[in-house]
Amino acid sequence: MNLLGKIFVGLILVMSLVFMAMAMTVYSAHRNWRDEIMRSEARAGEKVGYKKQLADATTRIEDLKKEMQQLQGTLAAEQAAKVSALAKLETELSTQSELLDTLKKDNQSKSKQLATAADALKVAQENLTSLRTEVDGLRSEIRTVQKETDEQFKKAVTLADKLHSSEGQLSDFRTRAQQLSTQLVEARHLMASRGIKLGDDLQAGVKAQGIVLAVSKDNLVELSIGSDDGLHDGDEFDVYRGATYVGRVKVVDTKPDKAVASIMPEFRQQLVQKGDNVTPARSKA
Repeated sequence: MNLLGKIFVGLILVMSLVFMAMAMTVYSAHRNWRDEIMRSEARAGEKVGYKKQLADATTRIEDLKKEMQQLQGTLAAEQAAKVSALAKLETELSTQSELLDTLKKDNQSKSKQLATAADALKVAQENLTSLRTEVDGLRSEIRTVQKETDEQFKKAVTLADKLHSSEGQLSDFRTRAQQLSTQLVEARHLMASRGIKLGDDLQAGVKAQGIVLAVSKDNLVELSIGSDDGLHDGDEFDVYRGATYVGRVKVVDTKPDKAVASIMPEFRQQLVQKGDNVTPARSKA
């Protein structure tokens, strides 16, 4: 064998080794794709097959769709409930507004009635003073008649008749005076129940102090004190938070243990909050 033959034999040997190495490499990298797709259980270092994974993913998607539908139904129900609650609140707000208007009208009517009662009381006092003066005059006349009975008999008879007549009138006057006194006491009780005193300046003189229980969006506040503490419609209170002046409120409705007041915007320095202290205003606006 010559040199060229030896070279070809060597090349064939080398190429055989190279192809053998390549075949081993390809075999080691070979994957059974059917097994990869159809594998139903996970093995050591291997996941379940792609078909199983696809089925699991499809099932998960269906579950998520059902859950999404349930959440959408729950959301729709909650939205409907909120709409219903909002409508109910709007209806209640309208009712409360109408009630407030009615209370304001009733307050105006009561104020007019009190003014009329005050005028009637003034007239009754004037009548009572006049009757007292007249009664005093009659008493003086009776004393004069009694002194003159010894002087003239005939005049005594006439004066006796006048005396009886005067005594009857006096009884009527006393009855009338008692009636007027009763009316005066009733009028004073009525005015006292409304916190009005006789005089040029009708002031309630409220000394009670309290706190703000609640604040509404329509500038109304609820106070912890009421008519049992001497509050009346129209009373004004200054609002403080600690030592800081917040503003002023005016009572628009009273109950025995609490009251409703409106915030007076011309005095507001800060927003009135729950828990603020209220004290009677030193002077009315």
